[in-house]
Amino acid sequence: MRKFALILGLMLIISAANAFEIRIEGYEGGNVTVRLIPIGNGTAENVTVQENVITFQNITNGSYHVIITYRDMQYLGSVTIPGNDTLVVNFTKTSDTSVLKIDNMHYILNYQNGDLVVLEVVNFENTADMYYAGDIVKEIPNASHLMIDDTGLVQAGVSFENVSQDGNSIVIKNATVPPRGIFSLAYLYFPQGDLEIIADYPTDIIRIIHPTAITVSAPDVFKLETQFADANGQVFVVLTATNVTKGQVFTITAEMSPQGADVHAGADRGKSPLDNPAVIVGVLLVVAGVALFLYSNRKGGGNEGEEDGGWELTDE
Repeated sequence: MRKFALILGLMLIISAANAFEIRIEGYEGGNVTVRLIPIGNGTAENVTVQENVITFQNITNGSYHVIITYRDMQYLGSVTIPGNDTLVVNFTKTSDTSVLKIDNMHYILNYQNGDLVVLEVVNFENTADMYYAGDIVKEIPNASHLMIDDTGLVQAGVSFENVSQDGNSIVIKNATVPPRGIFSLAYLYFPQGDLEIIADYPTDIIRIIHPTAITVSAPDVFKLETQFADANGQVFVVLTATNVTKGQVFTITAEMSPQGADVHAGADRGKSPLDNPAVIVGVLLVVAGVALFLYSNRKGGGNEGEEDGGWELTDE
C-alpha cells in the first residue's frame, strides 16, 4: 500500500511539471530575454540567453503571461501548460507600408468659445504575421496648434524614436509594431480651411462624432449609426462609413445649430481658446472620453473612465 501511494505521489509530481520550449524565428544574434509570469499559482521565470531556442524544464501546470524582448521588438502573449508545449515567435521584419491599415478612425468635432476643434483618434493595425519596422506617416489637413498624444503607442508595446509634425503630416519615427498589433494615435487641432477626413490607409470604419449642437453635412457614404449621451447629458451623433479605400478624402461642413448658437451666445468670440489652458484641458477630456466610449464598444472591452496623460503641443 505504501509503495502504491509513493508511485501515485511521484506520478502526481511528474504530471504537475512539464517542459516548455520557445523557438525564435528571425534570430540574428544578440540577447533574448524571456519572462514567464504565472496567472494564479506558479513560479515566475526570467532568463536572458543568446539562443534561438529556449527550453524551460519542470514548469508547473497553469497559465502564464509570456513577455519576450529581442532588440527593439517585444512579444506579449499567454500560454497554458500543458497544452502549449511549444511557442514559436517570429521576429522577422518588413518595412512594406502596405501591411498597415486603419481598423477604426474617430473624427470628433466640437466647438469651444466659437472656435471649431477636431480630435482624431486613429487605430492602426499591422496586418502582417511579422513585425513592421519603419516610419509611419499620417496625413492631416491644414491645421494650427496640433497636439499629439503617443500614449496609445506605448500601451500597445510599440517602440518608436519620436512622434512629430512634418508639414501637414504626423510622423512616427522608426516604429516597430508587433505582428497583428493594433495601436492608437490621437491628435487634436484647430482646422484652418476645409474640414477634411483623409483616408491615406485602407480603413475598415470611419466615424464622425459630433454633438447635436453642431449640424454636420457629410458625403452620402456616411450613414447614421447611433446617438448617445455622455455623463453630462450632451447628446452625440455618430455617422459611419465602412470599407474605405486608400486615397479617399472626404470634405464635410459643420456649423452651429440654432440650439447650439443659443448655448454659445455668451461666449467671447474675440478670444481664442488657446488663451485659456483650462479650456484646452476641458476639450481633451470631453472628446477623449467620447472616443474611449466608442473604442471600448468597438473592441468589446476596455476600461471606461480612465484618463491618460502624454499630450504634447507641437508648433509649426
